[in-house]
Amino acid sequence: AQRLGRSLRIKKDIININENNAFFYTLISQDTDEMNHLPKRQSFLIDQGYTYAMLTHTQIITNESQLYLSTNDEQQELLEQILKTPNDDETLPVPIRKTPSIKPIHPLFKKFRS
Repeated sequence: AQRLGRSLRIKKDIININENNAFFYTLISQDTDEMNHLPKRQSFLIDQGYTYAMLTHTQIITNESQLYLSTNDEQQELLEQILKTPNDDETLPVPIRKTPSIKPIHPLFKKFRS
């Protein structure tokens, strides 16, 4: 709640103080466990004095042609480029891990370890 309050606090040097100038977004997929927490989160924000609006994907995306990869051909081309790139992870050196130094354990703690 404290972090949320900081992000939504009115910022200094704002010309029009009556205008909203800080926003907090949460992206929630339908049919997930996160939907169970939604009413509690909504009531908390309203109790704290924040406005709360819930938007669906149809309200956010008004024109699908504005999307970066809006056609199936563009998506397929990107996928093919990704699959053609070499997987250099296999040639990277494996880091050698140092074995942790064993510290002496007090006799009282040895009883609880076994």
